Amino acid sequence: MYLIKDNYLKMSNPLAIPDIIAKVIENLDTKDLVKVSYLSKTWRLEARRKLYKNRNIIIYNFFRGYLNNLRLRSLDLSANLLSVIPFQIFNRFAIFRYAFSLDLKTELLAIRDQFRAEHKRLKRICKKLDKKAHKKRELIRTFASYSVENYRARSEYGAIIEKARKVDDQRFEIWKDLVNFEYFLVRFGGTRVLTDQEIDIILDKLQPLRDMEEERRWIESASSITEYWDSGDPDMVV
Repeated sequence: MYLIKDNYLKMSNPLAIPDIIAKVIENLDTKDLVKVSYLSKTWRLEARRKLYKNRNIIIYNFFRGYLNNLRLRSLDLSANLLSVIPFQIFNRFAIFRYAFSLDLKTELLAIRDQFRAEHKRLKRICKKLDKKAHKKRELIRTFASYSVENYRARSEYGAIIEKARKVDDQRFEIWKDLVNFEYFLVRFGGTRVLTDQEIDIILDKLQPLRDMEEERRWIESASSITEYWDSGDPDMVV
């Protein structure tokens, strides 16, 4: 019995192996990371590593659901910050910040810079697609109207235009998120985070964004009406 017992290899608990813990934790959200951090020291260290790595996403998600409304109420002088964003959100942010000894200005500006970088990236893609569409449009003119080449070129042109539209929509949404977050920095951080010149530049972005939102609503409404009539008047169907 002893020989049999001695011949067995002692197996480690898989939940105590760092590589396995790391793989499990990669698929957990923030709430679950907090829960598993109480399992053991190894889990706690790995959870903290993941939380710190994703700190910009976590910080942004604290406020994300409130930022558009905050910006839309920028003309409401009676709307203070706490009337839009609950105190509990700031409290959670403070707890997270102090848990990792995070510098307020550094972390908030890092989030802003990520939005700026993504907006520039999408803007470059839009320009490339515009050039590609222009070349394809010029090519179409060189083909006979009802030729196979003309049909193929038109189909490719339509695909480029559709892709450009989707990327431009993404670019606009990122720009809106950027302006929303920058306005939050003005209201929350003020001159602790931004310079006076930066604050002025951000405030100057608010009205153009409102105008663009209104313009896009009109375009979307017009497109919906066009699609309605193109599909046939339901009142005329027998």
